[in-house]
Amino acid sequence: MQSGITDQYIYFVAVDSTDYVTRKTGLTAFTVYRSRNNGAATAYTSPTIAEVSAANMPGVYTLLLDEDMTIDAGDDSQEICYHITCATMAPITRTIELYRPIVTAGSTITVANGAADADIERIQGTVVNTPSVAGVLEVDVTHFNGTAGTFSAGRPEVNTTHAAGTAWGSGAITAASIATGAITNAKFAAGAIDAAAIATDAIGAAELAADALTEIRSLASGTSDSGTTTTMVDAARTEADTDYWKGSIIVFTSGNLLGQARLITGFTPGTDTITYAPATTQAAGTHTYEIWPNSAVDVQQWLQTTVSTPTVAGVPNVNCKTWNDLTTVALPLVPTTAGRTLDVSTTGEAGIDWANIGSPTTAQNLSATNIDVDQVVASVSGAVGSVTGAVGSISAGGIAAASFAAGAIDAAAIATGAIDADALAADASAEIADAVWDEDATAHQTQGTFGQAIGDPGADSDTIWALANTNLDAAISSRMASYTQPSGFLAATFPAGTIANTTNITAGTITTSTNVTTVNGLAANVITAASIATDAIDADALAADAVTEIRSLVSGTADSGTTTTMVDAARTEADTDYWKGALIVFTSGSISGQVRLITAFTPGSDTITFTPATTQAVGTNTYEIWPNSAKVDVQYVNNVLVNGDGSGTPWGP
Repeated sequence: MQSGITDQYIYFVAVDSTDYVTRKTGLTAFTVYRSRNNGAATAYTSPTIAEVSAANMPGVYTLLLDEDMTIDAGDDSQEICYHITCATMAPITRTIELYRPIVTAGSTITVANGAADADIERIQGTVVNTPSVAGVLEVDVTHFNGTAGTFSAGRPEVNTTHAAGTAWGSGAITAASIATGAITNAKFAAGAIDAAAIATDAIGAAELAADALTEIRSLASGTSDSGTTTTMVDAARTEADTDYWKGSIIVFTSGNLLGQARLITGFTPGTDTITYAPATTQAAGTHTYEIWPNSAVDVQQWLQTTVSTPTVAGVPNVNCKTWNDLTTVALPLVPTTAGRTLDVSTTGEAGIDWANIGSPTTAQNLSATNIDVDQVVASVSGAVGSVTGAVGSISAGGIAAASFAAGAIDAAAIATGAIDADALAADASAEIADAVWDEDATAHQTQGTFGQAIGDPGADSDTIWALANTNLDAAISSRMASYTQPSGFLAATFPAGTIANTTNITAGTITTSTNVTTVNGLAANVITAASIATDAIDADALAADAVTEIRSLVSGTADSGTTTTMVDAARTEADTDYWKGALIVFTSGSISGQVRLITAFTPGSDTITFTPATTQAVGTNTYEIWPNSAKVDVQYVNNVLVNGDGSGTPWGP
């Protein structure tokens, strides 16, 4: 019996224990002992003994050899003795030989994990070629399933008709034809997916993974380890330069700071700490974040008013309305020539030395200046422009005929409206009216004048009198003679066909190319950066919602608002002033494209307050919230570098 085999049987004959001749049938409850290679007698744990056939082979039984069937190391064979007993049966003793298989006398075979090493030198009598790669058998495939194959440059030409047992219709590859995970990144050649392969708006917000958005819009990203409301620590930051990120914008993208953007004011590489302003509404913890680009600002406008070109390059001209936030503080006067002073009285008036006025011999403009009543003007040379005040009194004979030059009072000398109704006596008005109405109209027949319209019909047939008396009846009679009443005009309903029925659009056929709308079962990482050609995803490939997701923090649709507020019940942020400092951009309706600075957010009423006012009140407009920094580092004014003393205070002119 081969060593290690446990499924073999031996036969034995049971005879009566008294006459040793009569065969015993129907026996059970056997006891079996075994001894291998002079070992101790050991009882079988559970011997398996069965009677072959009491009718056809009476007294013949089998014993399954399934215990202690492996020989000791170093031996090629060993003997085992079995002793079998049962009540009323004569004891039976059997022996077998265990052996270790030997291929060739004196030789052994290497076996590992149940497999024997084999050095194949021939296949059907033909010597095997030495492999090009050690241990790799070279195979020349000439047939597939018994049919000779077609090959090109060492590659088999494959005409695939089925996939996973499913037939392809006319060679079309449908989603059902592609097994889950069948398309991996290795299946795409570099640049295989270019702009032409991607339908317009195929890549929308849903198709862009979060890490794709992060890579598109940010310089760097990560997860903070800890922080405060003005600092963020990330040990994964490896930049070695102090203030490396200063001037950029940090945008938090998770947790209770989601969407808050702040200006980075410092970076400490030794502690991997980013400092920003203004403070966030909650302290930074283990939040994800992105760092967005930002730059110095060349200020072109203040509150939508164009900045004037500085008198001194880099120094903005400033018109101070307040000083230290106090409107009542007197500003210092600066003399045009150093060393000069100004005499100011205790009540605040500045004294003027008339003799030392800039040009005392030059005529001075004294508009809005009163001359005291006790002052006498000796004479006035030249024309007096006008006298707007009352003349107190003129002595009798003060204005004589000789006082007026010939023609001094002409039409130009009389102001428009100077002679009004009050200036005319009653008899003067009556005399003028009588003269007008008594004027003979015959001599006043100029076309278009009242004289022509009301005048003598004998002189002009187009007068009102001539038309009413002679021509009107003839004109009406002529027009009524050619008038035709519309058919059905007075009927209870308009005639059929008067109001056109709804125009039917003749059904047509819209033919489009068959598009693959769904691809099921793409394996993870199927489409990699190497699979997408340069510039493959262009503006046409991005749907509107993708653009919104890329450029904005959040978006939505307003429920109502005013010109300075917007209410959206869908806003779920819980912190006061959560969006303060960001930008709101309206994207529809009568205020589409208007951008405003958010000055407050009230979570209880979901109200965003912004400035300056929009040109129309907010209604149900769509909007986006863009990142912004509440602080601006002014580096330039009109493209000129701003000077400063290093303390945050710009130099004055």
